[in-house]
Amino acid sequence: MSFKGPSKLYRHNLAPSDSSQAILNVALRILRPHIPTSIPLYRRLRFGRFFPDSFLFTNLDLGAPSLPIETGASNGTNAGSKPNDHHRHADRWLIAFVDRTCRPETEVWVFGSWEDSPPASSPSSSSSSSTETQKEWQAIDNLVAELVRACRNLPVPRSLHQDILDAQQTQQEQAENTDAAISTKTPNPFASARLPTIQLWGAIHSTTASILERLDVLASTSQVNSTAANHTFIFDVPSLSPPPALPEGLEWGEVRREDFALIRSQSEIPRWDRTMAALPSLAIYPAAGNDGGSSAPPVAWAFIGLDTSVTTLHVEPEWRGQGLGKAVTTKLFKQGMQRFWEEGVQRLAHGYVVLGNKASEGRMRSLGGIDMWKCYWLRVDLEKAGNI
Repeated sequence: MSFKGPSKLYRHNLAPSDSSQAILNVALRILRPHIPTSIPLYRRLRFGRFFPDSFLFTNLDLGAPSLPIETGASNGTNAGSKPNDHHRHADRWLIAFVDRTCRPETEVWVFGSWEDSPPASSPSSSSSSSTETQKEWQAIDNLVAELVRACRNLPVPRSLHQDILDAQQTQQEQAENTDAAISTKTPNPFASARLPTIQLWGAIHSTTASILERLDVLASTSQVNSTAANHTFIFDVPSLSPPPALPEGLEWGEVRREDFALIRSQSEIPRWDRTMAALPSLAIYPAAGNDGGSSAPPVAWAFIGLDTSVTTLHVEPEWRGQGLGKAVTTKLFKQGMQRFWEEGVQRLAHGYVVLGNKASEGRMRSLGGIDMWKCYWLRVDLEKAGNI
């Protein structure tokens, strides 16, 4: 079901049905020629895991016979290639996946046509030829503003993780009541994430991040700067070397549910058990003894995220320097990504590394990853939508 209200955006419900599958297929067909730039949204849609409040927003009429699809572009642009001028559209467009069901995890993935082929100059350009460019950027800004307003107007469903959020809230209130000193501590930067007016946008391309900043809709905890940016590395999976053999005494396995607490403790980004249980994973464990069983915790692990990026990659300190991180990543890409490969689409994988994390950046490069663009995880304050 879709409708077009006062805004310029169509809204489609992605809850599983024949009609939603048809819409999804058209959206993927539009996004496919823009890979790798569109890969976060493209793969999020391919992953599925849709709920009753999963929506797709776009200013394109996905039922129209004529759509802005670059048939001349190859499916799965080669990693490292640059967009060409002839790929540009006269009318800019966006496609966004929005689902508030799993908040405070990522709720929005978006791809805008300007990310693949931006206007000739920046919005602040003062060159004599920038009048048309300024108009084009204004149209783009207006389109993103429409998306923010559309997100604000969505009903807020009960979070899939509401029991955890409630428990955390109760624990925090009890701590504040029993320990007056806690009021002098630095506020928890994730506390606002529990507010229904705060929405997390993920893997946001730097050009779109700048638009959100210009619109002044970011929460006070989010900034578009070098300390918040992430490298986006693209990998051509068939060209990757086979994963090396594990050192003696170690063996492969999937991440076990009983190890989720350990994984959460080693990640700066909050991870939730229900989500981790739904993700493909790979871990390295101490080998089982003669009794055939081992309860030892993993020494290295990684997951394939909802947008199929490698995520939560970690090697325990005492096991570093032995190539385990490289082994986990390679094997996960080559074996864990099988369900996402498509005929005629280049087999690309991707991963994010926070700027300044030289060790992870070096690992990605050593695997053959190409640093293609910068992206952000940003919290949008939907209460500010009324000001744009």
